[in-house]
Amino acid sequence: MAHVESYNDYLILGSILDKLQGKDKWKETKESHLYDWERIESRLTNMRALRESNDIQGLVHCLRQDLQKNIGGICNPCLYNISKVGTKHLIEEYHNETIKCIQAIYYY
Repeated sequence: MAHVESYNDYLILGSILDKLQGKDKWKETKESHLYDWERIESRLTNMRALRESNDIQGLVHCLRQDLQKNIGGICNPCLYNISKVGTKHLIEEYHNETIKCIQAIYYY
């Protein structure tokens, strides 16, 4: 890992290393004492439903609540120090949905 020459190489090798060390299983499991996974799962479901129903006002309200704080502890550095690449899939899915919601608002 110390000798990779690009970020893409780091991602590839980091993913392989995570799999060999079993860290990919940790990422797949949403449950953890490091963050409030139930809250994140609930907010993710809510955001997705609002976006899919084109409820822009609801999305704006939802995002204003979530983006102003460390919701559910997802900024906990420990969540980002376990594997070489990424973190819990639930958190990554939440981040990706947040981006989709912001884009939905933008293109409205």
